[in-house]
Amino acid sequence: MRRARLLAAGTALAAAILAGSTSTASVGVPQDEVVSVQNGDAAYGWASNDYLQTHPGFLEAQAKSVGLEPQSHFGCNAQVCIDVQGTGLKVNQWNTTANANVGCSQAKYVRNSNQVFESAPICPPNDNPGVYYYYTNPETTYPQNTKLCNAWTRITGYPCATVHR
Repeated sequence: MRRARLLAAGTALAAAILAGSTSTASVGVPQDEVVSVQNGDAAYGWASNDYLQTHPGFLEAQAKSVGLEPQSHFGCNAQVCIDVQGTGLKVNQWNTTANANVGCSQAKYVRNSNQVFESAPICPPNDNPGVYYYYTNPETTYPQNTKLCNAWTRITGYPCATVHR
């Protein structure tokens, strides 16, 4: 799976109902191709592969909305990817994507084998192949050798990154 496929530009928002929050559909964006929500220091949603091919940079724009920085670690396991950005023990971004469409799914953030966060359900508006994403800006300093991992409900994969100097 190429990073370019996962990090694709555009800033279109489509109708979404996630944990009681809604976003407004942007003019010209097919509502059955994108679900995207901005919520404080997080950007999350799903975009179809067709939409990502015709809008290169869409996912990258979502990541930039929470403060994209130079990549420190990027890796995938099966269909799930992790992207941790920062310097030394400070993590500025901890992002995850999943190349799938299993209906509603939730991102899970795990630190040293303990789940520390689970997103609201992200529900694609159709059955087309696509990419789930959850980008967040924790601005957190972790102890040496902290293990950060991601998972998504009903999607295979469990990538991890270890925080170190």
